[in-house]
Amino acid sequence: MTRKTCPRCNGKLDYLVDEWGSYWNCLYCGGIWDDLVGPRELPKLHREQRIIERENERKARLARELEGSD
Repeated sequence: MTRKTCPRCNGKLDYLVDEWGSYWNCLYCGGIWDDLVGPRELPKLHREQRIIERENERKARLARELEGSD
């Protein structure tokens, strides 16, 4: 996918890579687009799982930082 704007809202896309692979994330509407097959929106459940995983990682990182500062 070579486009740099969101197919849905024309907002700027940010390229991300995680354990599920690579994808484009819209900085304006929050849409997530699969990099392998083009501008296809990922299933809602998969998108929500990514959000939950990122939030859990953030919480774990904050907990480690707090433990290290004591």
